[in-house]
Amino acid sequence: MSSTTINNFASMGARKFGVDYSESKAFRCDRAKYTPAVSMSYINQVADSAAFASLQMAPGELQFTPADLNFTDPRSRLFFYPWALLSAGQAANTSVAAAKTNWLTQKPRDRRVVIIGDSGGFQIQEGTINFTPSTPGQMLNWLEANTDYSMVLDFPTGGIERGSVGPHLERLVADGHDVYGEADKYGFSPEYMACLIQTELNNQHFQANRTGQTKFLNVIQGRSERESAFWYSRVKHFPFEGWAFAGQHHTHLSMTLFRLIEMHQDGKLADCEWMHFLGISTLKAGMILSRLQKALRSFVAPKLSISFDSSSPFQSSIYATAIVGFERSADRWSFRPVRLGKELLSGGYRTISDYADAWASEDINRVKVSTSIGHGISLNRLFQPQSTKASMNGAQVALLMNHNIQAYIEGFRKAYQNLDDGAVLDRPLALFQIEAMIDEVCDRLATSPRAARTYLAAVKSGVA
Repeated sequence: MSSTTINNFASMGARKFGVDYSESKAFRCDRAKYTPAVSMSYINQVADSAAFASLQMAPGELQFTPADLNFTDPRSRLFFYPWALLSAGQAANTSVAAAKTNWLTQKPRDRRVVIIGDSGGFQIQEGTINFTPSTPGQMLNWLEANTDYSMVLDFPTGGIERGSVGPHLERLVADGHDVYGEADKYGFSPEYMACLIQTELNNQHFQANRTGQTKFLNVIQGRSERESAFWYSRVKHFPFEGWAFAGQHHTHLSMTLFRLIEMHQDGKLADCEWMHFLGISTLKAGMILSRLQKALRSFVAPKLSISFDSSSPFQSSIYATAIVGFERSADRWSFRPVRLGKELLSGGYRTISDYADAWASEDINRVKVSTSIGHGISLNRLFQPQSTKASMNGAQVALLMNHNIQAYIEGFRKAYQNLDDGAVLDRPLALFQIEAMIDEVCDRLATSPRAARTYLAAVKSGVA
């Protein structure tokens, strides 16, 4: 798919199909896949056809139906993107909800589509979902019925600082688990041990009761190297098909690399199909994870695919914020948001794309992203122009969400073009050292895990 095809939004009124990202060279097999963590509010709004009745497009504007907002449908006139994540914590938060399907999860699906399921451990830990003895089974059944790859039902360590682990610690102790004894024995806090023990119990339930309809990813939590290493040692024996990294793993690369060395030593990488990084969607992370996938495939894990997720496109839309591009510098690359409102109209901008053009023209380091909604629908269709701050109904929020999803995809597509050897000098300087470290660790890992660990430890301590 050429860049001309992707960026040519000039004749959108009656086009048959939208951009097909499944055929984009930027998302070929050695690139990590961004998976939008789709919100149930978006799913429900798209399914509500009546809500869009008042949004009649003028001649020359983009013509669409609510069904076109399903970006995992190759027939969409907006765009087709085959990778997404949905959390059981939202879709199966009650037994009634768990029995339902929706346009994202319904089967049969196009063979290119991969739906990843998060298990809902965060919502359970926070109390949004009441934990009962039947909860693990409810989550397991939903994940198997609706997703292709799924996180196991882990209890995140991030809830320790928020104080949400306490009730579960008390419940485990009341059920006869020696949480305090194990915490003292191994030198961890009772709250950390409660997260780990509950995860082990859930893993045991999933292992014993799964039917094989989805492939499970064994989740590693941890706020430090020591917590991460101990967690891995306790869950590594579970026979799941892949791995997921949570907690601090997406920002502390050395933690992840130390676990990968241990996985290779334990024979857990060679046949690993999928690896997911939870809750991260920076351009830097996408480029680093793409480099990691390429290196692991080359040296130790030829079948591996890496994905990562965030709900950022949906969260931004709730606050009437549109992504218009990204800024790149020697230090970092970052998405550029802009608040929708009356000032955009008074500035003479007809569409989000008009604003993005003007913004990008002011600095050579600004990169515009183009979307179907951003180019084809006027601003006064996306919010009520009477107020200074954007006032939006549900259908308008859904349109902005669709724009932001595609804006993130376009951002990664353009950033990934800089991973090619011919564009080395266009990448952030900080990536050079990280790429070299990843390549060196994986190269040594193929022949000597001990050498890989020694090298990584030296890099971490600053002596390499």
